[in-house]
Amino acid sequence: MNTGPGLSLPSPATRALLVLNAVLLVLLALAIHNSPAPRIKTEFGGATVDIRADRAWALLPGDCATITWDMAGTKTIHVDGSSNSNSGAMAYCPSLQGTSLTFQIAASNGEEQNFALNIRYLPLELNKCLYLLAILSLLILALYYFVTERICAPMRFELTHLLAGAALLTACLLCQTSSAFRIESLLDGLSRVFSNLAWQSFGLLLSGFVFIPLAGQALQTGLKNRSREDFVAIAACFLFMLILYLPFGFDSVGQWESWVFRAFLESDQFPVSSELVSRFWILVPSILANHLTPESFVGYHLVNFFLFCGSLVLFYGILRKLNVGPLFAFLTTILFLVYPVNTGLMSLRHFLMNARVLSLLAAVFFCLEFVEDPNRLRLAGLWLALLLNVGSYEAGYAIIAVIPLLWWWRSPRWSWRQINISTIWYLFPVVKTVFILLLNLDSRAFYGSGWVSEALEPQQFALDSVAYYAGIIEGVYRQAFWYGWREALSAVSQSAWILPVCGASLLTGLTAVYLAQRPSSMRFSSRRQIAFGLLSGLLFILPSIGVLMWLEKYNTDLWRMYIYVPIGGAIAVFCLIQLAASFIKKRQIRKTFIIGICLIAIFPGLARLFDQHADYVNSANNKAKILLQIVEQAPAIDSDAYVVLITELLGTELRAKGVSEFRTGAFVNALRVLYRDPDLKYAFICIIDKRCFLDEYSTQIFHLEQNTDYSNVVLFRLYDDLSVELLAELPPELGGSSKSGYNPGRLIDTSAPLPPRARSMLASARRG
Repeated sequence: MNTGPGLSLPSPATRALLVLNAVLLVLLALAIHNSPAPRIKTEFGGATVDIRADRAWALLPGDCATITWDMAGTKTIHVDGSSNSNSGAMAYCPSLQGTSLTFQIAASNGEEQNFALNIRYLPLELNKCLYLLAILSLLILALYYFVTERICAPMRFELTHLLAGAALLTACLLCQTSSAFRIESLLDGLSRVFSNLAWQSFGLLLSGFVFIPLAGQALQTGLKNRSREDFVAIAACFLFMLILYLPFGFDSVGQWESWVFRAFLESDQFPVSSELVSRFWILVPSILANHLTPESFVGYHLVNFFLFCGSLVLFYGILRKLNVGPLFAFLTTILFLVYPVNTGLMSLRHFLMNARVLSLLAAVFFCLEFVEDPNRLRLAGLWLALLLNVGSYEAGYAIIAVIPLLWWWRSPRWSWRQINISTIWYLFPVVKTVFILLLNLDSRAFYGSGWVSEALEPQQFALDSVAYYAGIIEGVYRQAFWYGWREALSAVSQSAWILPVCGASLLTGLTAVYLAQRPSSMRFSSRRQIAFGLLSGLLFILPSIGVLMWLEKYNTDLWRMYIYVPIGGAIAVFCLIQLAASFIKKRQIRKTFIIGICLIAIFPGLARLFDQHADYVNSANNKAKILLQIVEQAPAIDSDAYVVLITELLGTELRAKGVSEFRTGAFVNALRVLYRDPDLKYAFICIIDKRCFLDEYSTQIFHLEQNTDYSNVVLFRLYDDLSVELLAELPPELGGSSKSGYNPGRLIDTSAPLPPRARSMLASARRG
């Protein structure tokens, strides 16, 4: 049918979608209009409660519902915290910050209950649906890229896509009017899935399924290209890490998270289960470690060792992808490892951080490979590495935001290839961000929810804020280029590990000399390139601290803030060395100068790492010593007993001895793991005349007082030399023998055999 010049009828798909949208809008209007007004009618403790609203929905900002209540047999009534009478009425205007009115009612017999009358608010439900639609759209876009592998052409966008999105949005709102399916139900399901041990195991299996073939491809490519220099450099990195580990072994006791996560993996009881809702793959490396050695922490140390090795290989590979020669890439990689800025690198506390560094480096490496030769396996590796990073910790978000500058720098021309690759890079980090916003909009409890809510509030520009953040930035650069190196230099004169330090330095020097003799090392960078690299390294340090800069709780916590700083720091320092060497005309002397200065820089950083490793192994062994004495004196203990370790050591003294983590959750979880008793509920370390600590999340606090009921308590005393004594009677400061009821013999079985894990997990203490 001819409709005239320049005119055409909509396609059948467009017409069908227009009709569908119209039908859905009518159904939505009818569903909202016919939604029954919420009402709470019940009885408890002799009180009768009748609360009702005159409408179910508020459609626009400023729309208010009239809430009325009529009660009898009540003692007190509070409406959103304000005292009220037995009957009354009020106008309630829901908003994006809240859609429910809370009634706190105490019956005449003293029984108390809370009731929430919820009014649906259309703008809030619309926002939830928009967030959900954004997540679905991004996932569909990811599927499109994965199936088509098209990165050199623009995506086709038609009117039908817009109409389909509108239909999905209206259908989502329609579902929100019923109880059959709501976004709240979907979030409940996801929370259960993410908190399940099977989901963490799935992440590990998926990692093996994707990353092992990718590693095989990289090895095959290296063999095909006969990259002898690269294999030598990678082998040297592995031996370097081995020298760093061998003097200390792999069997020291775990740190804080190691005990907590191990207890969760075995009992499915996690003190911060809300963390798993937003950090849905935080336990993947712990799952692997636990599978390797279920009866000891050797697996954790082995996995940590390979996390270091993998990070070195990936960092080296990224530099090689950026056309850095093998010699310079190797020296920068070693500088990256020993860079003296992080205060907790060698601790198992840093286990999760090391996994985050590895996953981010893997994402960058696979992205650079994908840019060179797009295929689905590399695309899957890129996305999975990003998900392992942002799905476990948020500190890398700022770095993720700036990484695309790498390929825009290499090819600055605007093209659909560049745009598509950048879109591919941002897809899953944006999905995680929208998911967090959706959780926050639904008022869900998740790790960091308070920070998200605070960040979303309107911020006023203030000069004192600028000065505050400027101070943080200055402190970061001071730590990265002054305090860290000063600490490393002081470690050289005090270190008891000079022999292995010399061995690792010798290995680095010999490898560098070998690489320097290869033809590939003859290429030097121009001063302009060196200056650009120096500036890039210096600027990279800012996104390295990223979101932690804004979190007052963490912005002075060096082991958290500085997990990514060595990436930019090592590049900046190596560029400074190259810049100094650029004035030397003879190539051979210039290479010798660069190698020599790098070795001089590596030596103190390495000495600091050995000292740090020794300190953490010593602290782990001190924990093992305390735990071993407890299980030896009480090889079996009642699950409902209060295990209380009392001491006169102050917090600073406990920290100096490396056992202060027992005050923040590690103690109770360590005993659960050692006794293999997930039902062991209470274990405290108490400083006399201070307070007792179960963990930082629990409200259950035990009070050391003379009038405390000690009938269900087993008391141990920790002395200055870390010896532990099971107390047969209360100490004088708690009432002594005159205080009746304390009977630890009733709660422990001294004739029971030593728990098997005391032999495997506390092997270091048994040897001592």
